[in-house]
Amino acid sequence: MERFGQLAAVIRQNAVRTWVDDRLDEPSAENLTYLAKFAYLTGLINKSEIGTYLDLDRAQVKALVRKWYEEHRKTGCGMC
Repeated sequence: MERFGQLAAVIRQNAVRTWVDDRLDEPSAENLTYLAKFAYLTGLINKSEIGTYLDLDRAQVKALVRKWYEEHRKTGCGMC
């Protein structure tokens, strides 16, 4: 999973790995989505990059980000 490695590198370079350390070394589709959510909500990547990492079109990214914000409003961060 090349995109997983690329996204994990972005997170490692920004010294925020503490919150997602357990997911950085286990490439999977679930962990890739989790890392994309974490990176987006912490300002490390933008919506366009979500689409690149997760191989989604603009409409899919928009729906996913909306879902993430709705989850965030209901349950809080859930990451740290």
